[in-house]
Amino acid sequence: MGAPFQAVKCSNSLSFLYLTIKYELITKYKDGKEVGRPSTGQADRKYQVIWPIQETFSMDLTGFQIIYPSYIDSNKTVKMGRRLSKEESVPTPTVTDISYALQKLSVRHAVQPYKGYSRDVSCQWDNPGRVLVDVPTTMIVPEGATTENPKKLLMKELANIIPDLPYRIERLKREAEEEKVKQEEQKKLQAAANSSAQAAAAKKNASKAATSNKKKNKGKKKK
Repeated sequence: MGAPFQAVKCSNSLSFLYLTIKYELITKYKDGKEVGRPSTGQADRKYQVIWPIQETFSMDLTGFQIIYPSYIDSNKTVKMGRRLSKEESVPTPTVTDISYALQKLSVRHAVQPYKGYSRDVSCQWDNPGRVLVDVPTTMIVPEGATTENPKKLLMKELANIIPDLPYRIERLKREAEEEKVKQEEQKKLQAAANSSAQAAAAKKNASKAATSNKKKNKGKKKK
């Protein structure tokens, strides 16, 4: 098992390289832009990334405990797998967020980006993955804590760290900008569709009016 839980910054110089490689491998791109990640059915479910990377070929995952993003996701219900209270959880954490937070705590782990959570079918394609964690046996129990379970205490600490992760902040900012662009494009398409519909309606009305005038003129000539 790993060392006692410590809230310290990881000094591993290979950390950034590790996360960059991991993110590139599990993200699909088109014309240089991120267009999404493959679903669990499109990728090798056995694929995993070890941290620290020096232990890639030596780490024994026996005894490691599973943490799915749904466990600490405030957008999920208890039925969908959330294991913390809504107040203690964080919105839409990813396996990358969890990995970053674990690195800050110097906790050994393995990211399995293509594993889906059986209790939440949407995780097969939306925010998939899980993390196998070498949960420290010695945990600092916060004053007033309602549990001394090491895994649950660790999940609470992860949920506290994740919102302030620079990577997450940047990702959410990028996603918000992309969503804004998407909405603007949809508005333009809708406006174009409305304009086309109005033009078609005007053309149809003009055609009806012309037909009606022709009939009236024919009636006058007969008289």
